[in-house]
Amino acid sequence: MALTKVKGSVWDSADNGLAVNVKDFGAVGDGEKDDGNAWAQAINSLPSTGGTIRGVPGDTYLIEGQIDDPYVVSTSSIGVLIKDKNNVHIDLTGCIIKQTSATTSTTGVFVFANSTNCSLFGGFLDGYYDGVTTSAGAMVGILGACDKISVNTTAGLSRGVAVLRSSDGTSSGSKPTNTHIKGTVTNGEYGVNYTHCGYGHIAEINAKNHLRSLFITGTPGINASVNSVNGGGPDVNISTRDGGDVYDINIVLNSSGATQPVYLGVSDSTACNITNVAISGTVRDSVNDSVVISKLGHIDTTIKSIDLSDLRIVNAGSEAVYIAPDVAATISGIKLGDMQAKANVLQIDNTIGATISNIQAIGKTIEHNVSPAISANVIVINGGIVSDVNILNCIFDSTTTGGVDVSITTADGLTIDGCVSKTGKEIYVVGSVNVKPGLNDHLNRGFIRSGALTNGLVVSWADTLICTTGTASVSSLNRAVPGQKLTLAFTTGTQTIVEGANMLLNGTGDFVATAGDTITLVCVDPPSGGPLATSTWQELCRSVN
Repeated sequence: MALTKVKGSVWDSADNGLAVNVKDFGAVGDGEKDDGNAWAQAINSLPSTGGTIRGVPGDTYLIEGQIDDPYVVSTSSIGVLIKDKNNVHIDLTGCIIKQTSATTSTTGVFVFANSTNCSLFGGFLDGYYDGVTTSAGAMVGILGACDKISVNTTAGLSRGVAVLRSSDGTSSGSKPTNTHIKGTVTNGEYGVNYTHCGYGHIAEINAKNHLRSLFITGTPGINASVNSVNGGGPDVNISTRDGGDVYDINIVLNSSGATQPVYLGVSDSTACNITNVAISGTVRDSVNDSVVISKLGHIDTTIKSIDLSDLRIVNAGSEAVYIAPDVAATISGIKLGDMQAKANVLQIDNTIGATISNIQAIGKTIEHNVSPAISANVIVINGGIVSDVNILNCIFDSTTTGGVDVSITTADGLTIDGCVSKTGKEIYVVGSVNVKPGLNDHLNRGFIRSGALTNGLVVSWADTLICTTGTASVSSLNRAVPGQKLTLAFTTGTQTIVEGANMLLNGTGDFVATAGDTITLVCVDPPSGGPLATSTWQELCRSVN
């Protein structure tokens, strides 16, 4: 995706046409008298060719009057309406815009609707926000069929720098396109909020002690840079609803101390798509999980091609990346970057039976950073099948007292190759692994499985099986690779390896194992034949406690 800067961005260009002063239309600028009507008169005085309306530096303009939203969405209202205009520019350099309650201008103070080549630059919005859910409007609203609107401003307590929205607030309304929003928000609700907008937006947001820096719902084609400190919600919230799709999103995020830096999901029960999203930068010291993909809403929802390979996650308060779908939808093509966390670094919970595939980390460092150390794993895949997991040339570094490098319940097509473990922990699996073509390298220590030994267990590529429970009689172990060596280490119970056509033992009869015993086997299937549904094993050695 290639987006270019909006032409005519007025914060670095000369005046465009006629310039008028808002005080010539009755504005007082003392922060006490409502000056909204004066601003509206000044705007409406401009000719069809447009022009610039200026405030006076040092003035404070109270704008409390409520004008109905031109598209009548819910109970939203605005302060000053710029509708059906071209080339209108509002210069707030050195000015303060004031609001005193959440009941005024709930969309924005200055709102562009069905307008083209317009801008607002300068100024500071001293508004209202209770720090939770109730706020007065943003400095700027951009509604309906607007095109090439530029904003560069600063907001304090308020809804933020800018709110952009389709005419009816859904995916079917007329939409703003090609906007450029630049600004700073402190103690506000949003940096910028896009709800069902058209394609082609640029955002440059600095935010501190706010709720969300970048809120995207049902809007494609956004290039954004976000610098955030102490965000109270997801710094980057990418969601959709009403069947609107999100795609072609490119974000550079630098976040510190956020409750949750990144969230992707669906906010209702309609089928939607979030595709082709790239997030780079650094997020550090998040309170909870750093990246979450969870609520999907509908089984036909797709989240696909999410590139986090250049996003560095440092000291996540819980998981660095947490994937936990709520319905059996589709998640695929997730590329991971360097990750550091206090809990499981990467955790995928697929108990709902979603289609999750093509998860990869290549050449990354995946580590814990916990003091005091706790028991946790580097990579955890729980419940349900996750297909085509590729962890290649990575460094695992775990400071935890327990746990392992990789713990996987069920995976289909798992490849771990060329990796290094700094602390020498194990890779192990509890459950069934369908290997295609195989589990490789094993961190040069072997692939360790842990669980009950059962007859016919699939043991592809495992070189150690820690047999923790049971009294099974085992006459076959399946899907082994020809030449694969396997050590069975028994910790509890009484389990029997039955001599027969598929278990060629060296002793006299069956091998009855108790705690502390081991036996090592090798698969003697022909090289061209494996892995076979039922493998043949030859005993190499045994140790009896």
